[in-house]
Amino acid sequence: MVGAAWGGAMDADSVLLVIDATHGVDDDSRRILNRLKEQRRPALVAINKVDLVAKPPLLALAAELNAEGLFESIHMI
Repeated sequence: MVGAAWGGAMDADSVLLVIDATHGVDDDSRRILNRLKEQRRPALVAINKVDLVAKPPLLALAAELNAEGLFESIHMI
């Protein structure tokens, strides 16, 4: 299933990465971020479950993702 997802990503114009705000950038997310960097794919990120996290850590997560330099935009949902 993961292989099929990466195969689809290679055919896509852009990739959307969804990050759970309650978990932040965990090991699985880090592996995806590293692979996106290697492939230099246009990407967007959506931070999900923002209503469950206080504003300061949420903004820190957004800043961490922005610092990756990968994403055309960051969306909080």
